Order: sequence, then structure tokens, then C-alpha cells
Amino acid sequence: MKQIIAIFFLVLTLLAGCSRHHAETHPTRETPDITEAIIATEVPESSTIPDDTKADVPPADDLVAVEIDYAPEDYCLHPENYEVYEFADLEYGRDAIVIPDAKVYNFKFFTIDINSLYMNGEYVISEILHTCDAISPEKPFVTRIYIAGPGSTHYGVSFLDESGNQYSYVIFESGKDGRFMLEPF
Repeated sequence: MKQIIAIFFLVLTLLAGCSRHHAETHPTRETPDITEAIIATEVPESSTIPDDTKADVPPADDLVAVEIDYAPEDYCLHPENYEVYEFADLEYGRDAIVIPDAKVYNFKFFTIDINSLYMNGEYVISEILHTCDAISPEKPFVTRIYIAGPGSTHYGVSFLDESGNQYSYVIFESGKDGRFMLEPF
């Protein structure tokens, strides 16, 4: 019995060695290096924003901080506490909340033109989905966002601070943990 088991393992070892040798000398397909698939992107310095002109960037102390996160599950129970934009036809995705650290004005939620972004590296607003006069820490913005990956619809937000300075952000999804992130443009 021990001889049969030893012969069995010997045959398996030989087959494994032969298959490795065959794969090295006769590749069946090219396997791309995973690092070749990673493309570094830079946020362009210029952007095209309709209806508003970009104001000078205020000093760092005067910047309005804004964050994006998953919306609380109970926001539907108290819609009066939120500025809500609902996609009637978006079944998938996650509810996101945009919270500024101070009241901001002329808030816009929009889609970004994918062709301009990938072909020219420019952020161009393709469609404004929602506008409101103001959002604040007390009444943040909530919507459902679905980012299917590269080539899918990208979303963004823009607003004015109390001094009239414009802020514009594109919404990304982290490849590490799936959280939403804001990148200024």
C-alpha cells in the first residue's frame, strides 16, 4: 500500500513538473503584467464650468471643508433634515451624503462628460441633475450614487462659499475600500 501511495505522489510530481516546463516553453496566451493596467491620472488644472466663473482660490484658512460619506440609513424617515435628490430609475448604488463644514450656496450636483475627461483630461459638466440655494451641516445633501467603473458616469458637486468663491469636486470611489471621495478640480 505504501508503494502505491509513493508511486502516486511520484507520478503527480512528474506531471506537475512537466506541466510547468510545458507552460514555460509553450505559452498559451500572454498574461499582461498587472502593473501595466494601472494608469496614473492627474487632475487637470483647468476645468469648464457653465454659468459661473471660477473665483480666485481663497487662503487655506478660509477654505470650506466638505466631506462625502455613506448616508445614514434613517435619512428617509426625516427627509426634512436633508436636501435629497432621488434617482427614480437607479436601483443599484449607495446613498451618499455631502456635508460642508459651513453653509454653502448655489449647490449643484451634476454628471461629468466622460469623453472630455478621458480624451482631453478636462472636467466638463454634461448635465446638472440637481440644484438648491444652500446646504449646510444642519441640512446636508443626500443622493444615490452608482459608479460602475472606468467609462461609467462620473458625478460631481459645486457650490459657492459665503465670500462667493467657487468650489468644484468630482466624486470618486476608492479602489481600496469602496468609500466615496471628493477630488477638487
